Amino acid sequence: MRVSFRLLTLLLALIAGAAPAAAQTFEGVLTMKLAGGATSATVYAKGSRARYEMNAGGQEMVMLTDNAGTVTMLIPGQKKYMVMRGVGELARKESAKGGLEFSKVGKQGSYAGYKCDMYAMSRGGGEQTQMCITGEIGSLGADLSSAGGSGVMSADDLKRLRAQFGTSFFILWMAGTDGKVLYEVTKVEKTAVPDERLALPAGYTEMKGPGE
Repeated sequence: MRVSFRLLTLLLALIAGAAPAAAQTFEGVLTMKLAGGATSATVYAKGSRARYEMNAGGQEMVMLTDNAGTVTMLIPGQKKYMVMRGVGELARKESAKGGLEFSKVGKQGSYAGYKCDMYAMSRGGGEQTQMCITGEIGSLGADLSSAGGSGVMSADDLKRLRAQFGTSFFILWMAGTDGKVLYEVTKVEKTAVPDERLALPAGYTEMKGPGE
């Protein structure tokens, strides 16, 4: 479960982080194949909010992002939720290792019916992660910088992303430093998403983390 949560945190930062307020934001449903113990994930997105659903080891896990960029993890089987308050500190520690760098590798791919350009992403000249980025879909709208909400991505990293990719940044495929695929978008549906699907469900109680 831990590996899958870290993967979805990366998805939140890299898919959602590049969209400035004036960007064309995506509304609809994404289906993904995941590594790290989970077979698939479904993302419901609307404006600056999104809901990420996945199944890992037979246990359902859900993450919500709201207008402020706050990340909340739901545990449906227990009707409990936890606000991920430590994510911002992790983002700042990662940023301190060096800035994110994206370099085109001269190849193209196609996933879920959309063309994308292959990039190598590294931090501070370190190991490279491979990803295929498209400008054909738009961006998820949540601003997850440390300036507000949980801060999944640091403000410095967000600034670099926006300077390079502008208002449309969407990762359709990603592989780790070992070459193994982390996730792949297999289906994109542009459709209306009801507000209630993106809200914290009634009847859930908050689960506090250590020291809270």
